[in-house]
Amino acid sequence: MIFVLSLAVFIASLDMFVVNVALGAIGRDMSAPLSDLAWVLNGYTIFYGALLVPAGGLADVIGKKEAFIAGLTLFMVASVGCAASGGVGMLVVFRCIQAAGAALLTPASMGLLVAAFPAEVRRRAIRVWAASGALAGAAGPVVGGILAAYGWPWIFLINVPVCLIAILLGAYIIPAQPKVVSDARFDLLGSLLLILASGAIALALVNAGHWGLTAPSLTTWLVATLAVSLLWRRVARHPAPVVPRALLSEPHMRSALAAIFVMSLSFGALLLGASLYLHDVVSKDLMVVGMMIAPGPCVVGLISFLTKRTELGGLYRRVKVGSMVLACSSFALALIVGRDAGPAWFVVAWTLTGVGVGLVFPNLFAIGVVKLGPELASTGSGVINMSRQFGTTVGTSLLVMTLGSQGGAFAEAFWIAGASAIVGLLLLGRR
Repeated sequence: MIFVLSLAVFIASLDMFVVNVALGAIGRDMSAPLSDLAWVLNGYTIFYGALLVPAGGLADVIGKKEAFIAGLTLFMVASVGCAASGGVGMLVVFRCIQAAGAALLTPASMGLLVAAFPAEVRRRAIRVWAASGALAGAAGPVVGGILAAYGWPWIFLINVPVCLIAILLGAYIIPAQPKVVSDARFDLLGSLLLILASGAIALALVNAGHWGLTAPSLTTWLVATLAVSLLWRRVARHPAPVVPRALLSEPHMRSALAAIFVMSLSFGALLLGASLYLHDVVSKDLMVVGMMIAPGPCVVGLISFLTKRTELGGLYRRVKVGSMVLACSSFALALIVGRDAGPAWFVVAWTLTGVGVGLVFPNLFAIGVVKLGPELASTGSGVINMSRQFGTTVGTSLLVMTLGSQGGAFAEAFWIAGASAIVGLLLLGRR
């Protein structure tokens, strides 16, 4: 069962990153400028981040297994639409539909996992589940580079057989779970406010470098502020709010949310920065770029699966060690790039990054979710994933602004990533 749940999360997370290295090929085929192509990435990012928490609440209403299968099906159908798109506009629409399917299956899979495993093995299961998402993030450029060499539609068509396997196995293996929230208590208005707030924030972040302090930027931030204010009041007053008050009162959840946001900021800048550096400076061959990034995701999987079950104190210690490793690898990348030390040293430092990612993200997910009951697991997973998504959005936005304002200053971008990892370490406190 954990294989099916992890496989689905892997393929959903992979599509956040796999398109990066294929954007050039898509642009050449569709004769589209980079400003339009950026929405192939941003559309998925914004919709996925905005829908995660409401989708977790919806899974509690319609049933976690039903939501999981429905999300996989929607994701598969949208992948076919992406591959068949003849223009950027159509591709962006199907990418947004893809994100909706991913947002539905991700929290539902966590809810199924928490309900299926007893407390004594739950931490291990959660780390395996979270490791699949982290591994997908690191492996995205590798898979994208290999598939794009045979034509960019294959980066979407590869999802079809994987989704079919997960749907068939899931329908047979996963037991049905009772509904947690009745239809009448589902907070529809709160869900819409959360989608508006998170979508507006993501939109403003993604376009920060392009808009500056202009009317569209100020209007978007005003909408986001108003939506957040109304959402805060809604959560305080509704009997079953979209973000449960019990979830926000859990200290381990608050700690995990803060740390995973900052660590995702660091990793988002590292991942996109490494992909751009290797493609722009080292080699134009997408296959070569993919192979040079490959050691990182390989180490992520190895570290995640080798770590054994431990108590919360041990989880915090692992995250702290991983944060220091990420900081060191970021600073090493900055020095290597700044001194033009060569691609071999870059690969060594990037492999060290995989060690940090393998220690940080699976254990942070375990810290946030392990004490939650089945009634909060889906929504809790959605909140953590949304924090990760927004951290990644901020990290990539900072990277793009840094590279744009300083003419390809990759070293400065990696220094920012390292400093962010240290901030994430400090947010974990003295546990």
